[in-house]
Amino acid sequence: MNRLQFLTELRKSLLKTTQEISLPIITDELEKFDELANQIVGVKWVKLDGITATSLQSIQEFFTNNKSILLVSKGGQLKAYGKMCLNCQSLTQWISYENKMKCSNCDKTLDVISETGDLTCKRYYTKEKNGEWFIGV
Repeated sequence: MNRLQFLTELRKSLLKTTQEISLPIITDELEKFDELANQIVGVKWVKLDGITATSLQSIQEFFTNNKSILLVSKGGQLKAYGKMCLNCQSLTQWISYENKMKCSNCDKTLDVISETGDLTCKRYYTKEKNGEWFIGV
């Protein structure tokens, strides 16, 4: 092995060692930053009991913290919609055969699969951690 090969291997080894040492530290700091950001924004993460990646149906209704929420699974992602019309503050109806939410007061609809329509509902953050789903309320 000549000097150039030795220095190249030394550089690669040094970089790899630095990455292995610093990655856990950076990961811990990022988790702390996420928790701080959640506290500042006021998001509280609630575990979705009984919902795993395999048991998740395409559309489910969920009730937590006195809020009715519609969970939509599409392409491995989970989207959550509040079942309250933001225009008139009335509870929306879920029409399962059309995959739509409808406000009977405003007569506005929202297709949750294609995300089209004139009904405005609150969207909730969702995340998966270690095979468990959480929703930010």
